[in-house]
Amino acid sequence: MQEIWHYCNQSLDTDSACDSCTSKLSSLGDYYSQVPGTGNVSVCTGYAAMYAAAIVNHLGPTDRATMRCLFALNFPSKPSGFKPHKIIFWAVLSGSVILGILGAFSAVWFCWTRLKKPKKLQVPVRYDTSSEFGSGLYARGSNLVRFKFQEIKEATRNFSMENIIGKGAYGNVYKGNFPDGTEVAFKRFKNCSVACDASFKHEVEVIASIRHVNLVALRGYCTKTLPMEGHQRIIVCDLLHNGSLHDHLFALSGATTKLSWPIRLKIALGTARGLAYLHYGLQPAIIHRDIKASNILLDQQFEPQVADFGLAKFNYEGMTHLTTKVAGTLGYVAPEYALYGKLSKKSDVYSFGVVLLELLSGKKAYQTIERKNVLLTDWAWGLVNEGRALDVIDEKIPEMLLPELMKQYVLIAALCVHPILEARPTMDQIVKILETDLSINHKVPPGAYAASPSRDVIDFGSDSMKSSETTDESVPSVMLIVE
Repeated sequence: MQEIWHYCNQSLDTDSACDSCTSKLSSLGDYYSQVPGTGNVSVCTGYAAMYAAAIVNHLGPTDRATMRCLFALNFPSKPSGFKPHKIIFWAVLSGSVILGILGAFSAVWFCWTRLKKPKKLQVPVRYDTSSEFGSGLYARGSNLVRFKFQEIKEATRNFSMENIIGKGAYGNVYKGNFPDGTEVAFKRFKNCSVACDASFKHEVEVIASIRHVNLVALRGYCTKTLPMEGHQRIIVCDLLHNGSLHDHLFALSGATTKLSWPIRLKIALGTARGLAYLHYGLQPAIIHRDIKASNILLDQQFEPQVADFGLAKFNYEGMTHLTTKVAGTLGYVAPEYALYGKLSKKSDVYSFGVVLLELLSGKKAYQTIERKNVLLTDWAWGLVNEGRALDVIDEKIPEMLLPELMKQYVLIAALCVHPILEARPTMDQIVKILETDLSINHKVPPGAYAASPSRDVIDFGSDSMKSSETTDESVPSVMLIVE
């Protein structure tokens, strides 16, 4: 190694110096080939040259003579008067001038386009003192009002407990009155931050432009950060005085009359139409994420209006379409969404199927019975697989159809909550089925959501319509035929 340092640590520009260095490098390879256990070292001869060029030679591996000698790299000789520092100077100067010209041109073009074209990224607002929804800020070109927090606080009597008409994981819903007598509902989100406000405002502006008879109209919003209460995010919607479907099915259990089947079917069909419009009537489509009985509001004629569409992802900060934190309610969430965060239109179909089962059975989507957690979907599918589809139906529902017709609705609901995503119908198909005659084949591919003979089917504890069907040993399944 000392000889390599002696002969290679010099300029290798001459043939004699180069030969002296390379001969010592060759002898180093011969030395290692004689060491026992080293095997074939012919493939390693290049390492000695790299070591000599990078470590031993003080001129380094970028020196032309070193590259020519050790790596056999030849370069044309430098022309007379070659001055690399001058080339670098003129190259930098030319580049700076070109960049300066381009920058000036870009600035002029940007200013010209800003003056010539209207702003599109910001929605201009103005004070609207004549608005029927108060004196907040009014988004020009839409019916959306940006309310003041103080205005909402006064309308809800400082968010009084008596004004609460709904609760959930997202926060509370309050009813309120503006000075002109207008009654509206305020949904106040909790655990909010300023970070998502830009996306929230954009989403609200889009949703406010959506109008459908089966979708709750969004009137405005408010965002404000308070010293003690933190960041506030509130939306303002129409107030429907007949409550929610949940109120009529469960919360108002002491009522003297139950919803008749024609009214229940009207609610199911209207809900399906609203969801079908979100899925196929808009571009881009909106996936609700949180279809449930409490999000289906009813007017005085029991016409349903779906609430909270497009806003479920703001119930938790940072929500995305593929997430480990699901925006939904236990019992209504599709399995692929709950387990894997996979969200699609068919996720809404599953939730709609759960609501349809609630309308048919009068039972909640999820409850605890005899210290067992019971999903309505599991209970219903257990009965369907045993050939007892009619036992799903609450026999106390007024004005029911013939048993065979009622059975068809049970099978539709069962298909909507099929665990295999591809097996579920789309919302527009469901609308067509509910609007027209139903055609159902009771014998479809065996094994669709098959329950084992030993599967425990838990009784929900209320009377059920006893089916006159005979139980077939084969697994019953469902097929919808849409003409």
